[in-house]
Amino acid sequence: MGLDNFTKIVYGWKVEKEEAENLKNDLEVWDEEYYDQVQDVIVEDTMCGNYIYFGAIIASYDAVWDPEEVIVNDDLIKSQMKEWHKFLEKNPEFANLISNYQHGEPQLYVFQQIW
Repeated sequence: MGLDNFTKIVYGWKVEKEEAENLKNDLEVWDEEYYDQVQDVIVEDTMCGNYIYFGAIIASYDAVWDPEEVIVNDDLIKSQMKEWHKFLEKNPEFANLISNYQHGEPQLYVFQQIW
């Protein structure tokens, strides 16, 4: 069994450890099958539960199998931010739920997600 190794770029917020568990519990109360609905706006540590990122996922690519690099430019950022805002408008309960976890200004996160 191999590991999946993705590079993720998220403009949003990071929730860690105990607070991540609280967010996950809140999401399950919102919708027991929440992951299918939010997989385009949330990145979860599915192995250890140490983090949850949420916001505009600017890029996500397999570090081993995707042959092309990802070029992050203004058009890509605008497009993904538009999708993020559209998602929040369509899901006001979700928007209200995550507002409790939006500490400070959004940040740009670049990280490896391995599972």
